[in-house]
Amino acid sequence: MIIEDSIYTKEQIIAALEETSLALIKWVSEQENSKFSISIDNKWSTGQQLSHLTKSIKPLIMILRKPKFVMRLLFGTSNRETRSYLAVVEKYNSKLAQGGVSTSPFNPKTVAPEDKKKLLNEYTSSSEKLEKLINKYSEKDLDKYILPHPLLGKLTLREMMFFTIYHTQHHSNSLKELYRKADH
Repeated sequence: MIIEDSIYTKEQIIAALEETSLALIKWVSEQENSKFSISIDNKWSTGQQLSHLTKSIKPLIMILRKPKFVMRLLFGTSNRETRSYLAVVEKYNSKLAQGGVSTSPFNPKTVAPEDKKKLLNEYTSSSEKLEKLINKYSEKDLDKYILPHPLLGKLTLREMMFFTIYHTQHHSNSLKELYRKADH
């Protein structure tokens, strides 16, 4: 798991993407189906958070499947040093503290308990595709190409992967906290 203030290699990023997604999948799989669609404290249910994470990954998959020149034409290239993992996390948490929220395309719809298997499969498949696609980019590419993030602005591919890792952890921790509150 990434916890230091550093720039990580592609292999470390792929390992962290896999670790965080597998931990979430395992945790969600172990929860009772009846709790999958229950909202606690007006927060998204487990199913909605899983749907949100999948919706967040799908645009990355779409653009990473395209030839690199398409990404360059659409979004340009970076003209600055890549931020560290912790710098990306700090910027994201700062935006959240300022009232930043998910934008419409990434907001989940209501889910039912019977959607659990389908949503888990979609998230698993999307996570695996992302890990494979990022592998086709070189270390240099990770710092060269940029993508827009609705809350954080332009991020290098490496920074976007840092965000994706943290975003998964953020929602995993949120779910665990909500379940602790509900059980007390």
